[in-house]
Amino acid sequence: MKNINYLCLICLVNCLQVSTHINAQVNPTSKNSIFECEVMIDIYNGLKDWEGGISYSGGQLLHENKKRSVGAVTVVNNNNTDGDFNPDESEKTDSGDNSVSSTMPIGRNEIDLMKIVVKKRNPNAPLSGSGNVIFKIPTNVKIWQKGTKEVEISAPGGEIEIPSSELEMANKIYYVEALSPSMTKRDMKFQIEYNGGMDYALATAVWVNFIRAWNSDSSIPIPGITDLENADKAEFKNSINNTWISENSQRYGFGPFFTGQSLIGGAPLHPLTGILPGIQNKQNGGRILFEFQIWPPNSEELVDFDCARQKKVRAYKIYDILTDPILVTTINFPYESGENIESPNDDTNNTTDEDQLPTNSFIYSFDIPSSYIIRPDDPGMGFIINKITFVEFVRLKVKKPNPLPNDILFGLNEFGGSRCSNNVEWHCNYYLRRSTADRRLLADNQLSSFSFPNKFSGFTGNGTIIISTSPTAPTASYTLMYSADDSWLILDENGLGDSFNRNLDGVSWTINYNGVQSTISEGAILFSENDTFVFNVFNSSQKLNEISLGSSEVTTPP
Repeated sequence: MKNINYLCLICLVNCLQVSTHINAQVNPTSKNSIFECEVMIDIYNGLKDWEGGISYSGGQLLHENKKRSVGAVTVVNNNNTDGDFNPDESEKTDSGDNSVSSTMPIGRNEIDLMKIVVKKRNPNAPLSGSGNVIFKIPTNVKIWQKGTKEVEISAPGGEIEIPSSELEMANKIYYVEALSPSMTKRDMKFQIEYNGGMDYALATAVWVNFIRAWNSDSSIPIPGITDLENADKAEFKNSINNTWISENSQRYGFGPFFTGQSLIGGAPLHPLTGILPGIQNKQNGGRILFEFQIWPPNSEELVDFDCARQKKVRAYKIYDILTDPILVTTINFPYESGENIESPNDDTNNTTDEDQLPTNSFIYSFDIPSSYIIRPDDPGMGFIINKITFVEFVRLKVKKPNPLPNDILFGLNEFGGSRCSNNVEWHCNYYLRRSTADRRLLADNQLSSFSFPNKFSGFTGNGTIIISTSPTAPTASYTLMYSADDSWLILDENGLGDSFNRNLDGVSWTINYNGVQSTISEGAILFSENDTFVFNVFNSSQKLNEISLGSSEVTTPP
């Protein structure tokens, strides 16, 4: 029994030694053990926009148990937070500035630098040595004295030496600017070494690359299947594949599309469903799909993304009896109206036109700048012209630790977060004309064109009218009136015109005036005196119906 007890005692001692060794590794107590260096490092997320104690984007201090397991995060500093650029020149980035400080309404002070504090672990105890503290930094960063940069701190060989005597006096505060994206999460290591001990913190720099856009009628990728399988958000797929598809199954490019069917939650009631029921084209304009790639992969574990958009618009209408286009909509880019340079003004839907939750590191956005094919609320409109240039971009925020199920991380047209992609410029211009008796607005591609004639109230005859215009026919407004002497009178907006008698066939009239050719044929119900048609002719060399990458000058008159 004594031998057995002795052996048990030996085993117990060995187990205690092993346990002590393991605990010493997990919770080191020696000053020279890893993570229990006399000097320690604190790290804060970038994206710091604190106001009144509330963080909207980031800036949080990472607690001791998170600075190595989760790590801090920020955006590569290739945005333009302070708004210091000339719109007529190429875009500037904050990484090229020595100071990112702004008092202008379109900009703000730098928020994207990560704060690092080097300090004594025990502020009340002196350091045991007299040597330098070595602060090691990764290669893809610059170190600055302030959160707005100002003075760069030299780090030859990726190291900064801090005299321990200076650390006895005060903490050392540094601001880290990320110059390029991480290759993997937490691949940026900030390390402190002193007197045989070491402490470190990890970080990730995020950026989003624009990969490509689909804006052609011939584009065929179908979201959710093999050729575009990463665009897999249910509402997003449904929008492109069912709601915004054309009668001939085109998903992208310029032309008519029906916006009339949904496979999720039943068919929506489009405003034109009562007039154009079922699967009929109900809108005319452009459709474009954008693909972005997140870098590094899986960084959505650290941040939330949002696809945002800005636009500049000039929209015109031409009405019967009037000749000049009427400017009905003026929208400028936010910075042109004194708002922040990263404010979206065309981000009113983040459910059906965005897939901002990455799949295999890809996210997507979609847009449909267009007009209704029929405008029953505006029967006198002969032409509609929209000239729009857009800026597509992605922004991010540090992921909330405990988001609610319905937590909206980015509100509609909300300014917030930080831009994490280049600006992608694109445009959609369209000229539509009233082309048929039911007033359908279809693409106007001719140098000189006409709006299909409207009938004045009280029109009794049921005859037909066919109109064509020569390329030289000028912009004008016309009135065609039947006279008691069995002739038709054509007058322009100035009261100038001519009269035309019935043709020898006895059932038609042919009108040629100022480049406008009209043939009016009598129907079973004869025309009555003062039966009147009204229409416009619009001549412009600016007519363009397209959706494409690149900016467009929208302020040029139509």
